[in-house]
Amino acid sequence: MLTVAFTNDQADIAFLRADFFKAERAYKQKLVQVEKQYGPQHPSLAAVKYNLGTLYETVAEYEKAREFYAEAHAIYESSVGAHQPIVAMTARALANLASQTGHRAEEEKYIRRAMDIWSDYLTPKTSEVTDQLPDFETLYGQRNAEDQITFLRNQIKEHQKSTVLAPVPTALGCLYDLGRLYRLRRRYPSAKQLLTFALDETRSLGIVEDVAAAIVKKELADVCAILQEYDQSQKLYSEVRAAFEKLGYGDNPLVIESIHGLAEAAQFQERLEEAEQLYGLELGMLEKVLGNQHPKVAQVLKRRASLLQRNRMLVEAEATLHQALDILRATLGEGHREVAETYEWLARLYVEQKKFEDAEALYYRAINILGSTATTQPNVVASFYEQLASIYRANNNYLRTESAFEKALQIRRQIMVGCHEEIAATVRKMAAFYLEWGKLLESEAQYMHAIELSAKLYGDKSVQVAACLAGLGNVLKRQGRLSEAEREIRKAIAINDELEEPDQQSIAVALSIMGQVYTEQGRFREAHSRYDDALEIVNGHGIKDDIDVATIMNLVAELCLREGSPQKAQEKYSELLTREKASTAPSYRAVSRALFSLGTLKAEQGDLDTASKLLESSVQIAKEMVGPQSPELVQALNQYAWHLHRVGAPDQALSHFKVALQIGERYLGQHHSQVMQTLCNFGAYYVKTGYPEKAAEMYMRAMSAMERTLGANHPDMATALIALAEIYMDSGNLDEVEPMFKRAVSIRERCFGSQDRLTLAAVESLAKLYQKRGDNARAEELFARVRLARKEG
Repeated sequence: MLTVAFTNDQADIAFLRADFFKAERAYKQKLVQVEKQYGPQHPSLAAVKYNLGTLYETVAEYEKAREFYAEAHAIYESSVGAHQPIVAMTARALANLASQTGHRAEEEKYIRRAMDIWSDYLTPKTSEVTDQLPDFETLYGQRNAEDQITFLRNQIKEHQKSTVLAPVPTALGCLYDLGRLYRLRRRYPSAKQLLTFALDETRSLGIVEDVAAAIVKKELADVCAILQEYDQSQKLYSEVRAAFEKLGYGDNPLVIESIHGLAEAAQFQERLEEAEQLYGLELGMLEKVLGNQHPKVAQVLKRRASLLQRNRMLVEAEATLHQALDILRATLGEGHREVAETYEWLARLYVEQKKFEDAEALYYRAINILGSTATTQPNVVASFYEQLASIYRANNNYLRTESAFEKALQIRRQIMVGCHEEIAATVRKMAAFYLEWGKLLESEAQYMHAIELSAKLYGDKSVQVAACLAGLGNVLKRQGRLSEAEREIRKAIAINDELEEPDQQSIAVALSIMGQVYTEQGRFREAHSRYDDALEIVNGHGIKDDIDVATIMNLVAELCLREGSPQKAQEKYSELLTREKASTAPSYRAVSRALFSLGTLKAEQGDLDTASKLLESSVQIAKEMVGPQSPELVQALNQYAWHLHRVGAPDQALSHFKVALQIGERYLGQHHSQVMQTLCNFGAYYVKTGYPEKAAEMYMRAMSAMERTLGANHPDMATALIALAEIYMDSGNLDEVEPMFKRAVSIRERCFGSQDRLTLAAVESLAKLYQKRGDNARAEELFARVRLARKEG
C-alpha cells in the first residue's frame, strides 16, 4: 500500500511498477547506504524502513511489515521527537497493519497514539493556561465545511518550519494521513471530508495528474464505496486506473484494488455480468503480480462466490469459497479474522442449501477465532450468535434459539455503553422470537424495552417504534387484552401515517393484527376492511417477510367462519390453495394451515373422505416442507388426531396425539403454545374416551405451563379451567369446582367483556353448577343474565 510520501528513486519506481523483487533488493541496498552515511537513528533510515514495511504489507508478508514499521516508528520517535506528524503516520501504518491481521488491541493502541499526536500538533497554542482547552477534534467539529480546511491549513502552517515531511507538501501529507486515520476509526464522513481536502490540495499544488493525486483519489474512492456512494467511487476508481496506466504503472496494486472497487460497485448496483468480467480481470492481474496464493486473491474469489450464489450456482459457489479458505489459511493462518469471516460466508451459503448442521459448525469455528485474545471482535461474535439463533429458529429449536440470542445480547451489553442501536435491534428480535414461541410475558417485557430504546435512539415517532408497537399489540391480542391491543396498534399505524417514508411492511402487519382483534371482538365488518387494506399493501409492495398474501387469506377465511359463513370460508381456503399451488415460492406454513382448516370444515359438513385427504396432506406438507420439528406439524397432527377420533379410530388418534406431544415437548419446549394446546386436546380426548383422571392430569400440566408463559389471566387459562372444572363436576367433586368456574368467568370478562359469547358460556357453566348443587335461585339469576345478553346480542 503506497503513501503520498514517495520519491522517484530506483526502489520507488520498481515498487510503482509492481516489480517487488527488484524493489525489495533496491530498498535493502539503500538501507545499507543510508545507515553507513547517517547512522542507525537518522530519519532517512526510518523512511527506507517504512517503505520496506509498505512493500511487505503489499505482498502479505505481515510479520516483516510489522518489524520494519515498528523500527521506523522507533527511529522517528527518537530522532525527530515523539509528537511529530511523521510519528503519527507510522503509528497509523502500524494500526492499519494490525487491523488487517486482526489484532484489535494493537490497532486501538496505535490509533490512540496517532490521534494524540495529531490533536497535540493541530490544537492552537495559547498563552492562557486552562484545563478546559478543547482538543483538535472538538475545534474541527465546531466548524462548517468551508471553515474546516482553512482551520486545518492555518494549524499546519503554524508548524511548517518544524515539520520533517519534506519533500511531500506538508498540508497534503497531513490531510491524507488524517483521512486514512479517520477511516480506520470508522468515522467515514470525516474521512471523506479530509481526503476531499487532500485532493483539493493536489489541485492547488498543480499535481493533479501526479501519482500522489492518484493515491489520494484511491483512498477517497474506498471511503465513498463504504458510504455506498457508488457513482462517486466508480468515477474516482476509473480516474486512478487511468492515471497509473498513463504513467506506465498499470500493474500497480492500487490499479488492481481500483478494479476490485469497480467490480464491487457493479455488483451492488446489480450489473452482475460487468462485475463478473471485472473480477476476472482483477484475478488475472493479482495472480500475475502477487501470485495465486495472496490474500487478495481469496477476497476476489469470495466476491465471485457471492455472484455464483446470486445465480443459484450453489455448488460452484461452495467450491470457490473453499478455494478462498485454503488460500487464507495458508497465508494468514487458521486464527485470522479473514478466515473467520470466510467461514461465515460459507455458513450463509450452507443455510441457503439447508445444510444447517454444517452452517452451525462453521459459525462456532468463526466464533472461536474471533473470541481469541489476539483477534477479539465481540460485536462480530454477537452477530454470529444472532445468525445461529436464526438457524435454530428456522429449525424450531427454540431453547437453543433463546440461548444464542441471550449470548448475543450479553456480549453487546458488555461492549456498548447505554442505549445503542444494535442492542435495540437484538431486543426487538428477541421480542418477536418470544412471541413466536408463545412466551407472551417475556415477549411483552422485551417489546416494552425495545420501545423505550427505540424512542431514545430514533424518536417517539419512528419506524422502529411503530414496528415495536405493532409487535406489542400482537402480544396483547394473544393474551386476550383486546382493547389494549387495539390502542397500541392504532399508535403504530398513526406513527407510520405521519412519516415521509412509512414502513409498508410494518403497516401491513399492524393492519392484519387489527383485523384479528376486531374478529375476536365480533366487529366483523371492520375486520374485513383491515384485511382488505393489508392485502392491498402486501400485493402492491411485494411484501413476503413477516406477512404475506396467503397468511392474510387464512385470516379472512377464519373470519368468515366466525361470521357463520362456512361456504365463504371454504371458497377462501380453496382460492388460497389454488394460488399457492401455482406459486414458484409457496407459503407452506399457510398451505398446511389452510388444508387442516378446510379438512376440519369438510368433516363438520359430513364429507369425511375429503376431510381425511386434506388433513393427511396438511400433515405431510408440514412435515416435509415446513419441518419435522415445526409448530405447524404439531398443529396438523392435533387436527388429524381429532378427525381420527371422530371417524372411530381412537387408537390411531391416540398415536397421533402422542407423536404431536413428543415432537412439541422435545423441540419446541414445554411452554410453546402448540404444546399447551396439545395437552388440552389430549385432555379432551381422554374425557371423551372415559379416562377423567388422565384428562385432569393433562389439563393441569397445560395450566401450569400457561401460568408461566401466558400469564394467569390468559383466555386459554379460562378454557382449561372450565374443562377441568367439568371433569371434577362429573365426578361429584363439587366443592372445588365453584372457584374454578368463577375464575374462568372473571378472566373472560376481563379479556372480552361481560356480553361476549365466551364470557356468557362460562357464566352458563357456573349456573349449571349451582343448579346441580340445588342452589336454584343463583342458577336462575345467571341463566337469566345469559338469556338477556343473547337476546340483546
